[in-house]
Amino acid sequence: MLYNGDTFEIDGISFRVSFPSDDIYRIPWEESEGHGPVSEWTRRDKRPGELILSSYRGEKRYYDFQEACKIALRDLWGAKGDDGLTGKAKAAFAVRADYEYLRHWCNDQWYYVGVIVTMLDDDADALPYEDSVWGIESDCHEYLEETARDLAAGLIAELERNLAA
Repeated sequence: MLYNGDTFEIDGISFRVSFPSDDIYRIPWEESEGHGPVSEWTRRDKRPGELILSSYRGEKRYYDFQEACKIALRDLWGAKGDDGLTGKAKAAFAVRADYEYLRHWCNDQWYYVGVIVTMLDDDADALPYEDSVWGIESDCHEYLEETARDLAAGLIAELERNLAA
């Protein structure tokens, strides 16, 4: 697994990777589709079918589990581990996974990051070959490393094109 500031090699070429926080991506249920309804911050009581998603200083956000189940059933949501489930059970399983995913974000258990890869010379100094991708979930460690290696491979291809020109 790669960590912020680590170096790695591909084809004998060294790279440094960093994973800075992505301040452009904000709230997951606003950034992407496929989530159950989430309330704004409110001081009202929880309604039937809702779960508390997060709370802060007397205010709460609610996740409408009941409505999310209707959406999941209609849109055929699925989730990792739902093998063998069908219909309402599969929808409820997927909605619970969605709720936990959003709850973890609310509790700062993950956040959006960028992946920045910089090619290095033999003295570990940065060369003018750098690439990045943003908006990746910080807890997707395998995907972050795969992305870093893909970016590095792209930089090698760019360097080869420039040398051939």
